[in-house]
Amino acid sequence: MSEKKAKLEDVLNEKLSGEALKNALDFVAYMRENGMPPDMNEEWFVYQGENVCTIITGVCEAHNMTGIGDNWSVYWSNSDIYWAEKDEADKNLEEYVLRCENPCGKCPCENSPGIRKTVFGRVYENACYSTVCFDNPDAKELGYIKKLAEMRKKSIADISS
Repeated sequence: MSEKKAKLEDVLNEKLSGEALKNALDFVAYMRENGMPPDMNEEWFVYQGENVCTIITGVCEAHNMTGIGDNWSVYWSNSDIYWAEKDEADKNLEEYVLRCENPCGKCPCENSPGIRKTVFGRVYENACYSTVCFDNPDAKELGYIKKLAEMRKKSIADISS
């Protein structure tokens, strides 16, 4: 790879294959099409200068992702996750997100000892900077993550207006 950071899709094509690659590329395309492209360093997906989430690929022992290739995760940003209106809540989405908690100490993060975060009304006293982590999401799970991205985009827009 050259000195210049490769485009995110190029990195994914290099590191993933099969269904993992298909799902990751689908997610990146969705984020670009919906006004939440990667930042200039291709690290975080952003909307109006605010972080939404990020993708990592490869081995992550902290999340039991071992081996080479076809491992990827979507890490949610450091913002609290909440419903703007409770009637928008989809029970399956909420249950999925709550299963993906990312407690501090699971990875060698420099932000220890963790921070207080609220996810759909549940308070985590020792959450990682990336409050939730979606490991190797399949197409159905990506639907949930896309819904979260829409919610985050709406909350950023509401704060800005």
